[in-house]
Amino acid sequence: MMVSELSSDNLHDAGPSPNTAMFLDTLDKYGMKATFFLIGLNILSDPAAVQEIINRGHQVGSHTYSHQNMSLFTYEQVYTELTLWETIFLSLNLTGPPAGMVPSYLRARGGAFSDTCQKAASDLGYTSYYWSFDSGDSASNVSSTDILDGLKSHFSDMNAVDVSKLSVIYQAHDRVNVTAAAWPQMAEYLATTLKGVKFVTLEECMGVPAYRPQPSRKAPTDLQCQSGIMDLRRDVCCPLDCPNSQWYVIWDVDNCLTE
Repeated sequence: MMVSELSSDNLHDAGPSPNTAMFLDTLDKYGMKATFFLIGLNILSDPAAVQEIINRGHQVGSHTYSHQNMSLFTYEQVYTELTLWETIFLSLNLTGPPAGMVPSYLRARGGAFSDTCQKAASDLGYTSYYWSFDSGDSASNVSSTDILDGLKSHFSDMNAVDVSKLSVIYQAHDRVNVTAAAWPQMAEYLATTLKGVKFVTLEECMGVPAYRPQPSRKAPTDLQCQSGIMDLRRDVCCPLDCPNSQWYVIWDVDNCLTE
């Protein structure tokens, strides 16, 4: 089995990604399924794209609320980061498999997990994981040719591999334009080279259901609100300043210090 794991890492662009529709069409063309990890601050901008990912039979996971390095966080900060993401996700009122539920899978920024981070994520019911093959598309000065050649090099000698036992988690970013440019050729190469390999979601690969009910949360009590942004529903602090006007609708903030 092979899992295509696509993350949206750029906080400064709207939506899951302007490239998402192309990725979805290409996945459909070759009968592939993928898992999309989305940032909480981004998904509010384009809930229709999130719904379309689900409608096409793909999986959605949490890529954290604000895409910060959670290995540097306290337990309470990780807890807040992940529950903020959940509440935004639930506010989208999605239909299909995740309706009324939250994702089970978490992909931390850079795959960075401290013991404290892992403990908080586990307590919240998350399954975290690490990829087995990185596309390298987060590096600077990389080209679409580099991305495609790296993929081909990794799978260059499939004659020596029993594909029935092959299990790969391939990590890439749908927001990265060099990956988007190479993606149609990458998908074609994978489909024609790895014959007999199923392209599946993390759920099918790892066996943990993609979504789960959100259990009742006990709000941390020892957080100091440094940013002036208070989530009044749980009386905890948000990790960033108010990102946009939609924040007020979601969180009913009345004491934000910035616009």
